[in-house]
Amino acid sequence: MIRRILLITADSAPGTLHSSGWGTHPMGLLYLAAAARAALPGVEIRIFQTLTDPDYETTLPELLTSFDPDLIGLRAFSLFRDAFSALSAIVRRVLPGRPIIGGGPHVSADFELLLKTGEIDLAVLGEGEETFVALLEALNRDTGRNGGLPADLAGTAVLTGGRVQRNEKRVRIRDLDALPMPAYDLIDLTKFADINNAAHVWPRHCAYIEASRGCPYRCFYCHIAPETATHQRSPASVVAEMRRRRDELGVEAFHFIDDIFNFPRPHAKAVLREIAKELPGVRLHFPIGLRADLLDDEILDLFEAAGTVMMALAVE
Repeated sequence: MIRRILLITADSAPGTLHSSGWGTHPMGLLYLAAAARAALPGVEIRIFQTLTDPDYETTLPELLTSFDPDLIGLRAFSLFRDAFSALSAIVRRVLPGRPIIGGGPHVSADFELLLKTGEIDLAVLGEGEETFVALLEALNRDTGRNGGLPADLAGTAVLTGGRVQRNEKRVRIRDLDALPMPAYDLIDLTKFADINNAAHVWPRHCAYIEASRGCPYRCFYCHIAPETATHQRSPASVVAEMRRRRDELGVEAFHFIDDIFNFPRPHAKAVLREIAKELPGVRLHFPIGLRADLLDDEILDLFEAAGTVMMALAVE
């Protein structure tokens, strides 16, 4: 039975721009945690982020010992692969035999190597919310504390008999409105007091949000390039989450993390109109990169009306 879950993100690399002085909230893990809570009431979840706990060689073993999770989730971008490997080794040393579930862009790109080297026991490929919930439900049908991981779960890859088995691809999540809002209560915003980000807004003073997922373009260097389907949240859903963050966290600045916010353009315009109407006074930041060829006079006026103070244009 899975009662306690520790979700870990490797998101800092000493000596680079992505050191402890630059970063974001762990949105992928906050979405996973919210989905797990909704499906399994009573499950206890903790989040560990190397960005806010850079001394992880000391602090992670302490947390593993005190919290004693039944399952560990580990994710990263490939930029942080060395930290990913180090974190996996710590888990193996402190809690040998506990399953490590890998996810995120690094795992999706390099799952065969990570499974063969034993850094992870199961890889979640692509979007993780539905796959992670299905995995937890499968494990909870097993009466043993560390029962075997399912070998044929859609959206995963496992090592079977020394061979990597990639299972059926899971269909992308179409109804983004149905996803539970990210579990912001699992992170302490005061830990971000001295951490900057691409929007140049201290993360303790802003919230991160996405209005859509996916991108139709195939830039060869991008981790989402194989997935060209795009799905959008309703404008009302976006505004409802922004209002909740403002009321609960006291923030007025919102950092959009969409893969490409202004595609499709009609959806982006509808979201901006709703924000301008329902949330006057908020400040919007778009640091991920907007498509310049999808901007027109109308959408630029809407960006301004909605409170946009910063946007980045993807030079490529």
